[in-house]
Amino acid sequence: MANKTRLFTTLLLLVLSAHFLYTYFRPPEPLWPLQRSSAGRFLTQEPPTSQYDAESPEFSGFTLNADKAGDGAFVDVLITRYDELYKKYSSDLKAVRRAVADWCREKPKRTTPEEQVTFRQGWAHMCISDDIELEVGYLRIREAKPKVVWEISPADGFSTFWIISALKANGNGAILYSFDLANDPTQHLPLEMQKSIDWRFKKGDFHKQIDNVLAETPEHSPNYIFLDSYHSKDFAQYYTTELFRMWPDKHIHISLHDVYNPSFWNDNIQGRDLNVHPPWMPNEEGLAVLDWLVYQLPSTYPTPWQSRGVLPVCNLFTLASARFPRLFKRFVAMRSAVLGDEHRHSVRPGEPPMDVAGMGNPTLYWEMGCKIR
Repeated sequence: MANKTRLFTTLLLLVLSAHFLYTYFRPPEPLWPLQRSSAGRFLTQEPPTSQYDAESPEFSGFTLNADKAGDGAFVDVLITRYDELYKKYSSDLKAVRRAVADWCREKPKRTTPEEQVTFRQGWAHMCISDDIELEVGYLRIREAKPKVVWEISPADGFSTFWIISALKANGNGAILYSFDLANDPTQHLPLEMQKSIDWRFKKGDFHKQIDNVLAETPEHSPNYIFLDSYHSKDFAQYYTTELFRMWPDKHIHISLHDVYNPSFWNDNIQGRDLNVHPPWMPNEEGLAVLDWLVYQLPSTYPTPWQSRGVLPVCNLFTLASARFPRLFKRFVAMRSAVLGDEHRHSVRPGEPPMDVAGMGNPTLYWEMGCKIR
């Protein structure tokens, strides 16, 4: 009996010792603010039912601060954060909205059939992005105060108008590079605005133009990237295999437009079969980028990133009404409380009120190279 007692005691001590050693000497768990089970909800598995809507506890892993990974409900943190930013920059934002609205309502100086195409609805400039997604981009730039911004495919300059306005207000001598293969925003934006900051428009294939910029001025790598180029899997592969890997430790804010745009699947195919690709699904480009962010990046990111105090990705979110309608509704209510009835309507001509129409706002936002504080 005594031998059995000693044997049991010895085994118990060994188990407790092993538990102590594992608990106190195991390598630290990586801080990963994108919990994969939650982040996967951005992908193609489930529609935005109440079970998977943005207010679900499934999303509690998303936070706005890399140093508070896993704390708090994502929606509450997001709404609170942007309520602060809307209030902080409300006066400037209202002034920008008025200026953008005036610009979007300009008529063409010439009225040739080519300029009066249906796509432009008879207006001089293409103003085809949604208000809230551009306001969020404006607020991110105001708050982050990037020194170098890259804008890929500005078209007539609708997004450029917002970016230049933010950089000018920041007053920190920032540089904006805009790259476009076919369009020329210098023919649309007011000359005074073009000269108000250090804006460098590069026409041509942006792969080559980016290589040229980095070869000539390597210090002009971006702190903020706005992407609204050719929406396809091929372009997504360029982003994930080349562009996003150029600066693994640099903190960069990224906006990827049209990820949750229900009107098309990719730019190679006109329209979208909603029976095959429902409106709550990301498009082909967005799906590839999200899959990389959520599932592939953790295993391909240079290691050991924990010791460098850098997270690969943080602060991933979208306000797309097709994906998270309840989140969008709460965001619109918060915004309306700050900006008031004057800014209830879109800056784009002929659009219904935002809180009535449930406008798309399909942009996906995230940050890379997030510093752990």
